[in-house]
Amino acid sequence: MDIQITEYPNAAHGFDNPFGSIPPRAAANDQSVRECAIREGEGGNLLNVSTSQTFTYKDDCVKLGPTVGHDPEATAQATKAVADFLKQTFKL
Repeated sequence: MDIQITEYPNAAHGFDNPFGSIPPRAAANDQSVRECAIREGEGGNLLNVSTSQTFTYKDDCVKLGPTVGHDPEATAQATKAVADFLKQTFKL
């Protein structure tokens, strides 16, 4: 199976949430692991790749203030892409 990743211009985290802010804004106290490299270790333990230690939200890679908000155009494009994928996959 081929995996396809689509990036929608101007679509922030939570872009498909119709209750999200327009325009997107920084969520000052929210945490983000966007700068973390995390892998699964034995027993399902999450490891911080850069330190080889158990990942915690106190690791240096965890940052505050991710940008979040609704993007109606990206939501419409993503919804259509999922519908098209399902139609093609299940021959609907």
